[in-house]
Amino acid sequence: MKTKYFMPVLFLFLSALLVCCTEEFVGQPSTDSTSPGTISVVKVESTPGGANIIYKAPSDPDLLYVKAYYELNGKMQNTSASLYTDTLKIVGFGNTDPQTIQVCCVDRSGNEGKAVPVDIKPPYSGCRTGFRNHSYGDGIGRYTAYLGK
Repeated sequence: MKTKYFMPVLFLFLSALLVCCTEEFVGQPSTDSTSPGTISVVKVESTPGGANIIYKAPSDPDLLYVKAYYELNGKMQNTSASLYTDTLKIVGFGNTDPQTIQVCCVDRSGNEGKAVPVDIKPPYSGCRTGFRNHSYGDGIGRYTAYLGK
């Protein structure tokens, strides 16, 4: 009687074990190898410590987002913007040296379009501006900070 139930239970257990071990792909598979079009930069607005890059994305139905690559403190950084917006926000620069940002489009298959170089010259960041505009004077028993000039 026990062997009558043992074999079907063993068969169900082994088949469930085999089904559980298969790995399924999650996400959208690659649909093409065609890269999206080139982005066109409309305007660059300098902000303290960074810039806003206003662009016009190509009319590709497969477009997913716009990506920007730049070097910050010796390390490559990137930022991205959805296809539903037209502005990339670049932040984190502490100096006013001219920077070159590479902007490209990425489609749903992960293909990157041709990168467009964008030159920016960010003004000083807010903390750097505050640090440059204050001075110290003698107070009673300690130094006194004066903001502004």
